[in-house]
Amino acid sequence: MTFGMSVLAETELIQAEHDRLCRLFVKQGKAVRLSVLLTPDPGLFEKGSTDELMSGVVAQSHSIVRFLLAQTPHLSGSDNGGISPSDRGLLAFLAGGKNTSWDTAAKEVYGFTSVDDLEAKWIAWLKTPGSRLTPAPYVEVPRPALTPQPLGRIPATEVD
Repeated sequence: MTFGMSVLAETELIQAEHDRLCRLFVKQGKAVRLSVLLTPDPGLFEKGSTDELMSGVVAQSHSIVRFLLAQTPHLSGSDNGGISPSDRGLLAFLAGGKNTSWDTAAKEVYGFTSVDDLEAKWIAWLKTPGSRLTPAPYVEVPRPALTPQPLGRIPATEVD
């Protein structure tokens, strides 16, 4: 899931490409079950892993994180420390999954009956137009011509 959270820091265009790739993996039956994604077999990501598998895992994780951030978490306490409820929910889900079980975390934080239920609701969400990321159209911005400058070099120095 950390892969998916890191993609949120990327540009709109890159996030839209991850969204497209995730949808392609789901459509082709290549998506990894959420129960496997949350508790991966160490062998899944070892040397035999393909770039395609890793790209799909990152794209899928990003989509699931976006889905969870769109949910209303069931959180107690009002002291949020300036963190949005959706962010607190995601953090509570990740902590709960690691400390207890993913099924328990899915139920306590979001009200899903299990990780399998979460997965089914995520797939249903993917089918809605609001889940699709569409990047803003690219607009060419005129820029002044740059004059190439020589690279700065460290003067030759004895370093014995």
